[in-house]
Amino acid sequence: MAVQHELSKAYYELREVYVSAVFGKSPDQLNAIEIKEIKEAYPFVPSEAQIK
Repeated sequence: MAVQHELSKAYYELREVYVSAVFGKSPDQLNAIEIKEIKEAYPFVPSEAQIK
């Protein structure tokens, strides 16, 4: 669980850097289209697959 939390944090940090570089805004200033673009640029699909 701690690893997943750290991965989530890292993705959000990457997205914040992307937002700043591409849009020159903070994440809370984005519109729906910009949010969609960010999610496409940095998709985050956590998996809890068991390691054998």
